[in-house]
Amino acid sequence: MLYAKRHYEEGKLVEETLEQHISECLSIYDQMMKLIPQCPYNVSFSKFAWQEIVFLAVAFHDIGKASSQFQNITLSLEVSESWRFRHEVLSAEFIDLLDVDETTARILKLAILGHHERNVDEIWRNMAFEENDFNPFGLEGDQKRKEQYDIAKKSILETWNESKQVLRWIQEKFAKRFNQELSIVYDFNRMQPVFELINDYRYSALNDYKNYYYELILLLKGILITCDHLGSGHNRIKHIDTDILNWYKEKFNIGSNGNDFRNTQKDSNVKKDALLIAPTGTGKTEAAFIWANNYLKENPYRRIFYVLPYTASINGMYERLQKERFAINKVDMKHGKSLYAYYQQLLSQIHGENDVTTESKKDIQTKARYMHHLSKEISNPIKIVTPHQIIKAFYKVKGYETLLTEFYDALFILDEIHCYDIELTCILILVMKYIKRHLNGKLFLMSATFPEVLKTAIMEQLDIDYEITMKEEELKNYVRHQLHLCEGSIEMQMDTITEDLKNGKRVLVVCNTIKKAQYMYDCLKSIPETSLILHSYFAAKDRKCIEERLLKGEKGESGYEPIQLLVGTQAIEVSLDLDFDVIYTELAPIDALIQRFGRVYRNRKRKDEEYGQVYVCTDIDKGSDFIYNKPIKLLDKTLKQLVLYNGKCLENEIIKQMLNDVYGEEYKERFQKTFQDLVRKFQNICLYPLLDYSKEAQEYFNQFDGMKMCPEIYLEQYMDCIQNRLYIEAESYLMTVSGRKIFYYLSSGKIDWVKINYKHQVLVAYSIFFDYDEENGLQEKNIREGEGLFAE
Repeated sequence: MLYAKRHYEEGKLVEETLEQHISECLSIYDQMMKLIPQCPYNVSFSKFAWQEIVFLAVAFHDIGKASSQFQNITLSLEVSESWRFRHEVLSAEFIDLLDVDETTARILKLAILGHHERNVDEIWRNMAFEENDFNPFGLEGDQKRKEQYDIAKKSILETWNESKQVLRWIQEKFAKRFNQELSIVYDFNRMQPVFELINDYRYSALNDYKNYYYELILLLKGILITCDHLGSGHNRIKHIDTDILNWYKEKFNIGSNGNDFRNTQKDSNVKKDALLIAPTGTGKTEAAFIWANNYLKENPYRRIFYVLPYTASINGMYERLQKERFAINKVDMKHGKSLYAYYQQLLSQIHGENDVTTESKKDIQTKARYMHHLSKEISNPIKIVTPHQIIKAFYKVKGYETLLTEFYDALFILDEIHCYDIELTCILILVMKYIKRHLNGKLFLMSATFPEVLKTAIMEQLDIDYEITMKEEELKNYVRHQLHLCEGSIEMQMDTITEDLKNGKRVLVVCNTIKKAQYMYDCLKSIPETSLILHSYFAAKDRKCIEERLLKGEKGESGYEPIQLLVGTQAIEVSLDLDFDVIYTELAPIDALIQRFGRVYRNRKRKDEEYGQVYVCTDIDKGSDFIYNKPIKLLDKTLKQLVLYNGKCLENEIIKQMLNDVYGEEYKERFQKTFQDLVRKFQNICLYPLLDYSKEAQEYFNQFDGMKMCPEIYLEQYMDCIQNRLYIEAESYLMTVSGRKIFYYLSSGKIDWVKINYKHQVLVAYSIFFDYDEENGLQEKNIREGEGLFAE
């Protein structure tokens, strides 16, 4: 009996024969062929059709495990070591037993060689059993490689009869699917070493890629990895089997009592790329899924990527979609903190959360890891992601092959696209352009605010000619705010804010820096009965508590009162469904201000001459200037526009005019220059499979990844979690900090690495330099005006 895996798991023996594993993988193959039924590339094969070639890759990918060395060492329950020769090298040789042309054989072999996400250099090293005392790429490496290969090849001969049984079983499976016989020549001597293929590919892939059908190999490798991973976990690929449009008709009683979809939702019921511009709260999410529904009717296995800019908005959308009939148990979320988010969601489902035992938490941790792991696979049809989860595939971060495979024929909904800076917006446009042209992706972009410069660039570059907007008479119902300018700094409004609070108004105060927000909160918090501060420099557990307290108060849940005073930073601009009476805010770019205004008078039907009052302070301090006024003077340009409309109600045409004037010619020139620079950069980024892309992957992490830091006050709790192997719960004591700030504080000695054990270390913000408590978050001690780097 030949096994694919055999080990103990939680005290139980787990065994799966080679035939059973291949059968599981072929079940995923059947579903993948519904997702990608035709070869997307203009490639012709002399003997086999597309689906047959994919079948052969999946069926043969693990046949090298038939080796007696793999069976007797790696899978032995008595031997603790593993046989280090790569079984996929032997699997690839079995392709020589098929009657296929040289090009098809090469494609199949290269896909099989890479199905454990290794590049050819790694495969070449591992075939020599890399040690520190020799060069695996030199003559000594060649000799060791030959020695190991001879042992490996002999071990295949020792199980040749059992291997032939598996091959005959594969022939049977092939005939059942394609009603024709698969020709296999059972001649051991036909199996030739893949050394030449690997070495040749290492040196010639970039120069001679057409001979290797690199796009096809990349896709085939992605499919194979998916089949192997999901097959090994006995998972399946889900699809959306509910008509989304009919579900919304039922949900909103469309057609009865005069109810109907909004015009923007009706206009979204099309099969073409589209751009939707509409205010917050007008049903853009429903419009996007109505659009997606048209494509799902063609192929219900299509994947949907819902792209949002912030983790909080992703978490919120995840919970929201889990309540929709078409999406229940078919949604994943992917962002830098998604593992922790899964853990917290599972933990919150248990009553008496504080009484949960350590063992129960470990069980929840295991389930969260499983959900997080599955979110990386082509399993659930809806993924809610940050743009970085899309972009990372083009920096060849590990797993990029399956990402690109999942992108094929997928539907991309990009929400709140106005929130990104120029560089990230340009990268996202270039990536979506590639996905649309090369992977047949479909695009639906939407936002509440679109400067004309940005809208034109997006529509031109992505070849979108269908724009959806609300009618003017509808837009009048969404005029909610009256603008007031306040001379000077926000500190000068302390008396006015105090008066509003004493009169019972719910007041929102938004500052541009954490330092300023903490000062305002300290001065005002004692006046109302309920007050909170929210910014990005809270440990995860404390920020979660603040957001829960805030949102439960908004919903009027039993035992919770609405918060009367909320002081915050940019952290409140998006994702939180808040409805305050009035806002006092520091000056920010016009689009950021509009987002802040959206947390005032949000969920109310406006009465005649009744508006939410929004107050903008005109002072530009050093912190604000550092954040927003470089390289383009966005604050100066915004203030110039605000002066023109001081005292006015912010109608749609006024907002549009301000946006276009602030983001005018100077912004357009910078956008175009950045875009052209990135075009040149992305032209040099190739997507050839099986090559070493560690440098590109590191560039991605350097550019987009933050680092996590622990306040010293929580270091003991963090260490306890690590020692009890509650690794996800340990994350609750950390906060994410940008690389720039980490470098600043490391260089000044205010933070440093602390070793927990031989596996774990953590960055710690020392109490001598920082105060921390769960009410105020992290506060830097003894800094002068403009010195601190807290800006979120």
